[in-house]
Amino acid sequence: MTIKRIAIVMSVLLLCLDNLSAQWATCYQPLSASKVLDTASYEVLYQVQMRWGKRIITDTISLLIGKKYTQTYNPRLKRMRLQKDSLFKLGQDAPSVYFLTFPEDTYCNLETGQITAVYRSFEPGPPLKYKEPTPKFNWVTSARDSTVLSYPCSEAQMSFRGRDYRALFTMNIPLSVGPWKFGGLPGLILKVEDAKQDYIFRAIGIRSVKEGIHLWDWKYQENNRKDIRKYVERMHKKPKTYMRIVTDGMVMFRDGDEDNVSFPYNPIELE
Repeated sequence: MTIKRIAIVMSVLLLCLDNLSAQWATCYQPLSASKVLDTASYEVLYQVQMRWGKRIITDTISLLIGKKYTQTYNPRLKRMRLQKDSLFKLGQDAPSVYFLTFPEDTYCNLETGQITAVYRSFEPGPPLKYKEPTPKFNWVTSARDSTVLSYPCSEAQMSFRGRDYRALFTMNIPLSVGPWKFGGLPGLILKVEDAKQDYIFRAIGIRSVKEGIHLWDWKYQENNRKDIRKYVERMHKKPKTYMRIVTDGMVMFRDGDEDNVSFPYNPIELE
């Protein structure tokens, strides 16, 4: 990142630090190079509601479903990154991305049972990457039923990493997948929410596609999930310290107190 770009980012970030209703910019990486893991045959769009401090944030994520992989990502963010790429090619600066969004993309390998997760850190930090085995969810189904997008659904419940979840899945689409890391039911998960309703995923559209599932060729900071969680927690709770570290000390703060500001921290995984 150039000195000019750091200055632009910092001028906005300092405003964010004084106004906790704002969000720090998400890290930017170009979409010019990637590895195509699979070709998706279906796309499911989910509306996501997240509790961020005292606010409820609504966003949309996409689940691409292929034969070997599924991918969960933010289509709006992808469009904005493509726009930034176009502006940079023309030698122009592009604005940073400041909207609140579900921060983690996932790639689920259906053949090997492994998940690759990419967490979008605050700009100008790096995208964070870790791998783990696909979780084995201990779903318990019930006789309750409902409908989502006119599909008849059955209900299942389970606990996962500090949260209790309720899911609605449809046997009419016999795909054992869902948004983010969720899966393991005998049908597509169309809705899943935790008991506190901090996180709610609800399908709002399903369509057939022929679209590549791309793992972008970015400069990731890779580690295990446990250490990535610690990094993200510090990033939220001590953002000024985080900013000094990722800019190699180029950023200093006048008040001299780097612990007097924090961002709300309510991760989907509490353990």
